[in-house]
Amino acid sequence: MSNRSTGRKQGSQTSKNIRTTTTKRQRGLRSDEPEDQESPNNYTTTNHTKRRRRNVPKDNERYKEAESDKEPPFSKQTAAFMHYLDKANTNLKGVSSTIWIPPVLFETFFEALQKKDPGRLGSQLTSITELLDAMRDETAGPSVVQRASNGIVKGLQGQSEATVQEIFKPDAPSTFAKSAQWVYTQAGPAGIDCLRPANRSSLPISLLHPAFATFKYILTQPMPRNDSAVKATRTAWKLCTTMADHFQDENARKTALFTQLRPLFTDRALFSASFGSADPDGALVNSDGSIDAVVELKNEPVAAGDVYMQCARSFDALATSQLQDKQGAERSAFVISVDGPSLLICGGFKDRDPAVVEPLSQWCSMLPDDLGERQEVLGKHLYALQVSLYQLKTPPPGKVMKCPRIYKEFQIMDGSTQPFEFISPYKHLGSHCGLLFKAKTVTTNETEEEVLVKVVRGGYGEEAHRIIAENGFAPKLYGVARVDGAPPAYAMELLSERQLWMPLQRAWFKDLVIWDRLEAKITDFLHLLRKHRLVHGDLRPNNVLCRMHMETGDVQLGVLDWDWAGSHGIARYPLDRNPDANLPGDPGGLIDFDHDSTTLMRHFQQRKSSVIG
Repeated sequence: MSNRSTGRKQGSQTSKNIRTTTTKRQRGLRSDEPEDQESPNNYTTTNHTKRRRRNVPKDNERYKEAESDKEPPFSKQTAAFMHYLDKANTNLKGVSSTIWIPPVLFETFFEALQKKDPGRLGSQLTSITELLDAMRDETAGPSVVQRASNGIVKGLQGQSEATVQEIFKPDAPSTFAKSAQWVYTQAGPAGIDCLRPANRSSLPISLLHPAFATFKYILTQPMPRNDSAVKATRTAWKLCTTMADHFQDENARKTALFTQLRPLFTDRALFSASFGSADPDGALVNSDGSIDAVVELKNEPVAAGDVYMQCARSFDALATSQLQDKQGAERSAFVISVDGPSLLICGGFKDRDPAVVEPLSQWCSMLPDDLGERQEVLGKHLYALQVSLYQLKTPPPGKVMKCPRIYKEFQIMDGSTQPFEFISPYKHLGSHCGLLFKAKTVTTNETEEEVLVKVVRGGYGEEAHRIIAENGFAPKLYGVARVDGAPPAYAMELLSERQLWMPLQRAWFKDLVIWDRLEAKITDFLHLLRKHRLVHGDLRPNNVLCRMHMETGDVQLGVLDWDWAGSHGIARYPLDRNPDANLPGDPGGLIDFDHDSTTLMRHFQQRKSSVIG
């Protein structure tokens, strides 16, 4: 009897000890610590209120662990690199007294890195790259000193690139979705050209693969009357009656979405997939194993980050893994973001450059509509996706990086076509246009020639350009390349600096006679515009090229950028005209003869007086 009683008593005491120990652990005390000992999580009672002690002893083990957790994950890489830089400078000093790599440039970069300052990060990375490139070129030479210095600089360059790659390793898509993370990652080499922030942009996605141009083109056309269109419309109505509902979690919403989408893509499998660092909600897989679309989903808007950014990272992981596995040159896929009852279809493209992800249209609302308008919009998007998927297998005709991939020929005046190949992006001295490219083609005299290709957003004064070119005041216009769903690309004569062409704003003529001849040419050009009742609209000095023949002293004029040009009384300025352009007239207003002459003569006189005085 007494034993049982003693046992119960001991058991009761043991339970009390366990509860006390648990309570102490919750407070941050060891089980053998007295209650009155100060602890980082101990509580004291003052005036019947409990307050937590916030002064943490430095010798507390868990405090030390917490402090080490706060250490930036890149601190070891940065410390190792600065040590490497110090050794490199020591070695350079032993070779040459004139070569020195300023550590402050790297220190500023690492400071911006620690403060997560994306603006400074980007500029510092550019400065570091330019510095090391310049030093490598400076030390390239046959002497022993140059060879030794060049080897050290190359080693430092490799170490710098390796350190940056290690610091900016790609994030998991769910991490990248959070703005606090992507704003930092987008400043480094692991960034994606997905238009967030605005400076992370590339060529328009419709120029990189015909499938994306086709998608955009279908959206501009009436819905056809065929079985595929009927399926897409039926699916849209079902989605608009189910996706507006409340779902317990993402899996429930995903199940409902995939159930409605699968009948639309019967020749492909739609299921969850995993590749690289990505584990997206779904992937549309072709019979040959290639992935045609990546799907990311959030149960409700603003749930755990931006689903568009998450989807962009998932595509990047997909393309990277496929390029490594198959050693291909490029990868394209559709990228589908679902944010609660809203759906966005994007295009994704990747070669050796950063991945490009761009919306192909606006968000589609998957909410009911008694008028059927939302269902009609969603149905057309689903139909466009269904048709465009088949073009993903066809490789784009172009292969040159940083150039459009979809154009292969342009149409000339007589209706025949002329093939051409892109060479590289091109930038006129002082030009503001970003969609200029150098290409090669066989011209009318059957000789290969380098030409300028300009991709034009909106209209183009083709007739005005052609008339003025025939009179020798503009580059010859050879033809235009057109692809449905993409902007036209105009092929024209290349007026290059190598041929001594220069923009008016950089004209350097010291002889007053040359300026008088140039003024006469400008007067003839303006008279020609009036004669044909044409206006240009943007005769700023960067759009007016000139050159002087060294032997004869003759002067030529070459006017560019005929985007706004047309007939007087019809041609208008664009609504989005840059207010800083300092042009006469109003955005959206008619372009007048006097606007052209006033603008061109004002800039001519300013440049002449700045050179001649």
